[in-house]
Amino acid sequence: MSAKDSAGMSFGEVEAMSMEEQFDLAGVRYTRMMELVTETQSQIYDGPWVWLGAGLGLSSGLTAMDPVEGATVHNSYYYNITRSFDPPGATGAEADLEPAAKFFASKGWQTEQSKSEDEDGKITRRELRAVTEDGYHVWYTVQANGQYNVDVWSGVYWCDDYAKLTDEVIYRIPKEKFPPPGEKQTVPGEFIEFPKWSDPKVWKAEL
Repeated sequence: MSAKDSAGMSFGEVEAMSMEEQFDLAGVRYTRMMELVTETQSQIYDGPWVWLGAGLGLSSGLTAMDPVEGATVHNSYYYNITRSFDPPGATGAEADLEPAAKFFASKGWQTEQSKSEDEDGKITRRELRAVTEDGYHVWYTVQANGQYNVDVWSGVYWCDDYAKLTDEVIYRIPKEKFPPPGEKQTVPGEFIEFPKWSDPKVWKAEL
């Protein structure tokens, strides 16, 4: 496979790396995602946000919004995280996108705005979407139901064994650190730290 991933690497280059090296790269990419979600949240609201997923699980690159040519469920991955909050009296007004718009503009990111309507033509959600210089997608969504979200997706990256890389990451993190979606709230900047390769595996899947 000659296609380059979002880091500009070929599959052959990644395949030649050790699992520890691939693990460390996955950590750098996760940390970058958390920096982006934290910075974006902080520009919008500095109070508690609901975790709609921990963000640490690797997703198969085949399911990404911009999959790399040749990606399968076995050879690539990406990250995604969502945080939400419900501002009092919020109804998804276009003006509520302004804090994110100013922040994205200050970064010089490429942006676009979209909206969704129900069958009666009522606007149900508005989204401001940005792409960073290193290929991460950052979205801010305001909805008529009052739920406002920040979503961040990483680019897609090659790995030589998606299942093994996922296991190497997840099994080094205690299960109790993974809250059920929607049950945990934290202020911007709080997230699960990426483990070190030297950390022991603390659990394994039950067959």
